Amino acid sequence: METPRLRIRPVSADDVEVIARLWTDPQVTEYIGGPRYVDEIREYFCEVAADPAAILSTDGDRWWSVCLRDSGEWIGLCGLLAKDIEGTAEVDLSYFFLPRAWGQGYAIEAAARIAEHAFTDLALPSLIAVIDPTNIRSANVAVRLGMALDKTIPRPGGVVREIYRLNLSDS
Repeated sequence: METPRLRIRPVSADDVEVIARLWTDPQVTEYIGGPRYVDEIREYFCEVAADPAAILSTDGDRWWSVCLRDSGEWIGLCGLLAKDIEGTAEVDLSYFFLPRAWGQGYAIEAAARIAEHAFTDLALPSLIAVIDPTNIRSANVAVRLGMALDKTIPRPGGVVREIYRLNLSDS
């Protein structure tokens, strides 16, 4: 998939180290429980790169690397992730970018293209974004995508999250 500035492609084995850096960066993971264990991230994304269909059938997750179209530089990761929200199966539109890519509109551009794919190619009826109430940047991306705050709920471990929603009919 492409946008005017981005190439959005399946995760490859060459992406695993930069993805590991992304998921172990305290700034990137501040609102999602903090840095992850690097070995677990490497193992998981090696599996994603090797067999994305197996990850989809096992976890219900789809992942894409986001690269600058002109240079090919890897700047982030987007996903459509299976989530259980109060007993209902939902699909979470997730976006994670290296700090150097923040504030340039890349998250909105990539997430909008992934949402278009979800509605057009996958025929999903709606998407959600699960966001920490203090993560203003992520909430702003969701709102700019056309999502609206649907509800605030407790998640596993007692953390509170806001659920933003975009329905196919809204897009």
